[in-house]
Amino acid sequence: MKPETATRLIYWLLSDDTGLSSKQIAMHMVGGFDIRNSPPSDAWDRGRCIRLLQQVPEWMERIEEMKQYAGWMEPVELIKKGDGK
Repeated sequence: MKPETATRLIYWLLSDDTGLSSKQIAMHMVGGFDIRNSPPSDAWDRGRCIRLLQQVPEWMERIEEMKQYAGWMEPVELIKKGDGK
């Protein structure tokens, strides 16, 4: 991971705009351990995922990878459309 990506990720992690689903995206993208599968359950959760991807935009091109986890098919499509609060 590039240092500037790591810096943006750290700032995001230290913010109050995180949730289980956005953390699952982050952990998947950095190749870390898999936290509890937690697809976004509503627009608020999707919004946190979208804002993570705005913070680390290079991950948007890999968001399709999240479809390998149960329950992520529809949320990934909504995230790609920017459907979140």
